[in-house]
Amino acid sequence: MNIKQTSAFFAAWIIGSAPLFSFDLSKATVRSINHAFDSGTLTSEQLVGMYLERIEKYDNQGPSINALINVNPDALEVARALDEERKISGPRSPLHGIPIILKDNFNTNDMPTTGASIAFKDLRPAKEAFVVTRMREAGAIILAKSTLTELVRASLTPSIGGMAKNPYDLTRNPGQSSAGTGAALAANYAPIGTGTDNGQSVRSPASASSIYGMKTTIGLVSNAGVLPSSLSHNSSGPMARSVADLAYLLNIMAGFDPDDHITRFAIGYVESDYEKYLDPNGLKGARIGMVIQLLGDGEDHQEVNRVFAEAMDKMSELGATVFPIVIPNIFDYRGMGTDLYEAYDLLNHWFSELGPDAPYKDIDDFLANAEYDERIVPRIMQQKKFAGPEYRAEYEARLVKMMEFR
Repeated sequence: MNIKQTSAFFAAWIIGSAPLFSFDLSKATVRSINHAFDSGTLTSEQLVGMYLERIEKYDNQGPSINALINVNPDALEVARALDEERKISGPRSPLHGIPIILKDNFNTNDMPTTGASIAFKDLRPAKEAFVVTRMREAGAIILAKSTLTELVRASLTPSIGGMAKNPYDLTRNPGQSSAGTGAALAANYAPIGTGTDNGQSVRSPASASSIYGMKTTIGLVSNAGVLPSSLSHNSSGPMARSVADLAYLLNIMAGFDPDDHITRFAIGYVESDYEKYLDPNGLKGARIGMVIQLLGDGEDHQEVNRVFAEAMDKMSELGATVFPIVIPNIFDYRGMGTDLYEAYDLLNHWFSELGPDAPYKDIDDFLANAEYDERIVPRIMQQKKFAGPEYRAEYEARLVKMMEFR
């Protein structure tokens, strides 16, 4: 269901909803929601209804934050079924009945996966993303899908949805391509969500919207079924309104996927429960290196440096040893990324897996026949150029530099 169609949908739910109840949504976390579920003061259906009300008030009306592209029309029905299941057999996991926002480059089989491109407004990929399937198996509810840069390729005004606004200041940048999820969580449309990060696309909107986001180690979380931009850099990661909720979601997202060969490198390193690391005394005895060469020295950097220094002081107060680090020749390694050489072939591979009903079979077919924001074309053409065999040696040299730096 398109985000603009939620008014009647929500109104219909209100008419047939349960009696009024009390739950402070502004402070909701996975843990507090589960406590309310267990005490009988809240149902998943009621919770979804509360989040739909916020979406209606703040995404469709009022400030029109524009964080979402589509809302799941079956969300209330799914929540109702999960409530019944909880009564009969108990919860599947801490995410049972918890709504989640997906960046709209995660393939879903019950909602379109648009990649913020009007050309894919009705696309249902043949296979769902591995991590989305795991979320469903854990009992999570896919509530909505959020806006992003078109095809995660540099267009800040995508041809469908448009870009999100920063809920804290509508005039400020909401961050990079996972900005829709960041804005949705900041506006409290759900407690948890997903993003993808190639350079800063989870961390930037997390910072801009005052939420929490994690760029996971490459291989920890499967990227299968996720519209890609890099093999060496890109990772799917959790975003949340609390640090604890990052751990709950990472428990579900992390793990080996036979369809993503990079995840084999994480075998033996994936934790069964990241929640156990939520230790309020965890910084005692920790050693934290601060790479001082990366601090800006211009006048416009001083406010950020001040906040950074305050954070380091706080970590010291909590028991960590914070010390400066100087990495020799660090700037020789800047600009040594490999995504430019990998992106084109990865995107073509994504097209090849969409299935026989997909409207376009590859990038060339898409560029020739689809509707899209023209500003994505130069970036795609640049990626096509660097995918050529004449750049293979340069690509391999950059991979060596990455390993050398690590």
